[in-house]
Amino acid sequence: MGIYGEIVYVYLSLGYSFMWMFIVIADFYVNTTTLRNYCLFIGFSILIIVSLVFIFLTEKKHLIFRKYCFTKIYCLLVLIYLIIWIFIGEYSFLPSILSWAFFIVYIFLYYRDLYKKYYLGTESKKIKLEITSFILGFSLIAIGFQLIQRSNIFEQYIFFRIIADLLQIIGACFLFIFFSKIPSLSELHWRDKLGSIFIIHKSGLLIYKKDFGIETSYIESSLKSGGIVSIEMILQNIKSSGLSSIERKDKEITIYSGNYLYSVIISIDSLKAYQYILENVTQTIENIYSHILSNWKGDLKIFSPIGDIIDEILKIR
Repeated sequence: MGIYGEIVYVYLSLGYSFMWMFIVIADFYVNTTTLRNYCLFIGFSILIIVSLVFIFLTEKKHLIFRKYCFTKIYCLLVLIYLIIWIFIGEYSFLPSILSWAFFIVYIFLYYRDLYKKYYLGTESKKIKLEITSFILGFSLIAIGFQLIQRSNIFEQYIFFRIIADLLQIIGACFLFIFFSKIPSLSELHWRDKLGSIFIIHKSGLLIYKKDFGIETSYIESSLKSGGIVSIEMILQNIKSSGLSSIERKDKEITIYSGNYLYSVIISIDSLKAYQYILENVTQTIENIYSHILSNWKGDLKIFSPIGDIIDEILKIR
């Protein structure tokens, strides 16, 4: 699943690289206009088809609207682009622009929905910065690309060609930052890999525990009593605050240390989604029970609503 989660971005990068290979061939190694147009067509078509593959593979694992709805629409745009180029030629840029506009919309919807569903309310400021990075990167590449297509200008002013190339390089850097921040598709099924979640007071008492169907017998006997021995065993390497992780056999233990609580997730894979979940859970519970946790006497009945709080954060019904 992890390899699958990254390969769609590899396809997109390779498609962009191949497109530029054909653009360079068209600009510097082809003597006739007809051959140049064929080279450009092949380059643009490769990237458009790779984008179609990207949409198909992401829709296959992540439902945004209806199953393969965006794939079908993009297929139609690609088909229109190919037909117009074959029979008309000079107007093929119109469906090409439409297909890229559609792809941008899809990336935005995919990215927003992925964070909303699987990263459980990441900071909106961070999301806005990453979206800005994508828009800025794509805009710089589009501007640079349009400048390069004005070949008659570059015959007299090579300076414009250099500026156009620099704009695209800078734009590609912004896009790299954006795509490196997009959650991997391996994060999509974090619920299936979730074993147990524990809320532990820093005094060493277990406040809450819930299993999610994955066998966790490795720590089961240690946490039955909720005593200090179990805490020493699992949390001995924990940081004083923030996130920690421990790997035990085929289990991953992700821990978040708050002001009063430790939140622990046992899973079969180490995913960033669990880090967001633990931070969200810990801060929410500590905000609600701050007046109790600061001087807690060990009464567990006070924390009976914690299960509903966690279910709401995890969107479990």
